[in-house]
Amino acid sequence: MSQDIAPPETPEPKADRQYGGALAGIAERHEKIRAEKHLDLQVPGYEGLIKLRYRLLPEKEMDRQAQRIEDAQRSGDRGSAASMEIDAQLLVAMCAQIYVRDPEVDDWVVLEDKDGPVRLESRFAQYLRQAGVKVNDVRARDVALDFFSPREDQDNPQSARVHPQAMEAHTNAIVLWHRGEKKSISRRLLGE
Repeated sequence: MSQDIAPPETPEPKADRQYGGALAGIAERHEKIRAEKHLDLQVPGYEGLIKLRYRLLPEKEMDRQAQRIEDAQRSGDRGSAASMEIDAQLLVAMCAQIYVRDPEVDDWVVLEDKDGPVRLESRFAQYLRQAGVKVNDVRARDVALDFFSPREDQDNPQSARVHPQAMEAHTNAIVLWHRGEKKSISRRLLGE
């Protein structure tokens, strides 16, 4: 003889009564996190006249880049030429747009040409040269190096770099952003 067994009673969710505000806040924050598709950072030394917009990289690529950065940090190699190359490669890979600010109108404008937004690349070197800045436009990472950390003597490729750790500030901020720790990024870099 088989008896019909009633399913166990499912208790009514108490979320609305007990956790409503907290869960609503979590849902709202979750949507904001999902919407964080870029990170804007002002460039040290340029007094708020230029900022770079960084984009997300595919997970595997970001993991590879982050591993290279961590290896350089563990080896105590931060600030060296090799470390600067690693930083430059990351910034070039992630840079989606460059913004400049006209101090007279205090407004950010995307630097672009007929091919679209300019990134850390040879097209950016052309703009820098128009402004009287000497840069190497052979490779994008050279453009990044020369922009963030110019040579003391622009005509001598062996001369010391000024601000050799300037790119490191952006690299560290990007790593914090990818870890979900954007609030730990320097407010000055964020332009706040």
